[in-house]
Amino acid sequence: MKKVSVIVHNNLFYDSRVLKTASSLSKKFKVEIVCLFDEEVNFKKKNYNFQVKRLKIKANKLGKGLIINLIKYFEFTYKSLKIIHSSDYIHANDLPMLPIAIMSKLLKRKKVIYDAHEWEIEQGPTTRLKVFIGWLVERTFIGFADKHICAGYMTQKQYEKVYGVKGFEVVLNVPNFTSVKKHNYFHEKFGIEADRKLFLFSGLFTGGRDLENITDTFCEHKEGIDLILLGFGPMTEEMKKLSEEHSNIHYHPAVPPEKVIDVASSADYGIAGGEPGICFSFDNMLPNKFFTYFMAELPIVCPSLPEMERIIRKYDIGSIYHPKKEGSLIKAIREIINHNDNDFKTSIMKCKKDINWENQEKKIYQVYSS
Repeated sequence: MKKVSVIVHNNLFYDSRVLKTASSLSKKFKVEIVCLFDEEVNFKKKNYNFQVKRLKIKANKLGKGLIINLIKYFEFTYKSLKIIHSSDYIHANDLPMLPIAIMSKLLKRKKVIYDAHEWEIEQGPTTRLKVFIGWLVERTFIGFADKHICAGYMTQKQYEKVYGVKGFEVVLNVPNFTSVKKHNYFHEKFGIEADRKLFLFSGLFTGGRDLENITDTFCEHKEGIDLILLGFGPMTEEMKKLSEEHSNIHYHPAVPPEKVIDVASSADYGIAGGEPGICFSFDNMLPNKFFTYFMAELPIVCPSLPEMERIIRKYDIGSIYHPKKEGSLIKAIREIINHNDNDFKTSIMKCKKDINWENQEKKIYQVYSS
């Protein structure tokens, strides 16, 4: 059986895309994931059908800074190259792993699959220098990869436009098809009256998610609507404070990835926030929470960003708001509440059957077989 090394520069715990990819590949190959060691993450209770090799980086003791970060990267590179040397395929997740995969390919002939989870050189607010360095690195190595994968159709077009690389396979980071049984977890946990409508924001509490606009809207409009904030991130303390100050805002810590859909299904609607104009990746995001919502059978209030809006309009599974237009969000909230619930149920089931990991998995197999 041929061997695939899946390399990623994080602790893996919340990287659902990498875990799903490795699980799918393990049905046809011997698979190992090479990732960063994190003493706060425990994989001993996880029953994976692939190996997880976590690399301890001694240079972490040195602290932070540009030079130290480079030392950490070179240490990770050296240690990972020793592990992936004998593999038949290297699945490189994100730009930092691409040079490592290509070096391994040049040392011993093997195939490299480059999996760009976003428009890699511009994932958030950054400087022109960082964008240029990222572009230079990606431009240097991308042509050496044998196959290319990305996570969105606009990203696919961007890669073709900037680098002239055609044939990117779009693999959406969507959950496995999941049947859900509706329950009242949030109502019971927070003591919310049964007739109030629950809107769920699930994910990272950080900039670029339109969180200020979303929370302000629920602070100003309390009539019959509650906001559940499920997640973690730099703005966690702000979210906790809002939940203490406003009776219709409720904070819930992040839950393990395998429990998110079940927990989410106890809400009535999902909110997929986003702010246009920050960078290419933000403008064309397809966040995990967006897929979680419709897999949990929640109609979605969605910002007017092209990738999400395309799916919302194609399947008629929610309403659209304009983040920079005052009053647009509350209008979209009222619109979705007044929509026929049975129509939403039919549309969401159609969407779930079309867009799920089982269908995306077939694309990965096609990449490896061609």
